[in-house]
Amino acid sequence: MLSNGTITIFRGDKKYRVCYPTAYPLEWGFIGINDSKLYAYTYSGEPLWNYTLNSTKFGIAVTPNYLFLLIPADEDPQGTNVLYIFGKTGLLAEHSFPNIYYPLRCFFLKSRGNYTLLLLDHPQADGSAGMGRVIVFKGEKIAFEKTFTFRDSIEDPVYCVGDISPTGMAAFGLYHGVGILDLNSTIRYFEFPPYGVDDVAIVGDRVFALVSRETPSFYVVRDLVMIDKAPTFIMKNLSKRAELFSSGELLLVTDPWKEKAYIFSPTGKLQRTIEYHQEIVVEGEKLLLCSVKGCTPIG
Repeated sequence: MLSNGTITIFRGDKKYRVCYPTAYPLEWGFIGINDSKLYAYTYSGEPLWNYTLNSTKFGIAVTPNYLFLLIPADEDPQGTNVLYIFGKTGLLAEHSFPNIYYPLRCFFLKSRGNYTLLLLDHPQADGSAGMGRVIVFKGEKIAFEKTFTFRDSIEDPVYCVGDISPTGMAAFGLYHGVGILDLNSTIRYFEFPPYGVDDVAIVGDRVFALVSRETPSFYVVRDLVMIDKAPTFIMKNLSKRAELFSSGELLLVTDPWKEKAYIFSPTGKLQRTIEYHQEIVVEGEKLLLCSVKGCTPIG
């Protein structure tokens, strides 16, 4: 919670005031960030370490014990994207992912539970498929890694959309569909030509995706698809601004143009529809509907 330039961290029945613009709570303490400097403290206020980055542009994901920080090289075709992993004792690992002729267009970095998903998209100069990477971490260790190129029959990750479950199941966007990485490190592919998928979310052991299509009157709409053994369309004609949010128990589909939000069970059953005028906040495996008056759990 941000208030008067400080951040309040709630842990159980205790709260801690942190005087940093950004701070991330972990099991052992918190990491505060001010511009390009990181500072780690225990909850009793004991300083643990500090670290200076060579950039103020980065993406972050957090597991219970680790902070993942990616500094992208998105302008230099010969540049290197660097992922740093920090823990209680400081910098634990540094992974380099060179662009190799294809500059980085975008990246996706997200953690749930003890797992973290990193996607890197490197298109060719004309925007067509070039190279893409999918990396899954369990804790601070790489559990799965695969590189796709335009020479593969299934093209590389794109649009930097993905999700990962607390058990390590992952889903990621492809140029013409979606890839699903199961717990046995097997990838299943589902194609949705011509546009691929715009958003994905994992609830339980099922993957949900938003797929764009053009209507006969040339409007672009999004359809909601549930992917189990095969794709099943469960809601059509959402607006092109629709988004997916997931928790361990439900799927939330927001449609700002219609000012509606739809709550689905893990099996794809529509449970209820609510008015949507507020901000959605993801807090661990909880979804919160927030306004200036406070936050209300969705469920």
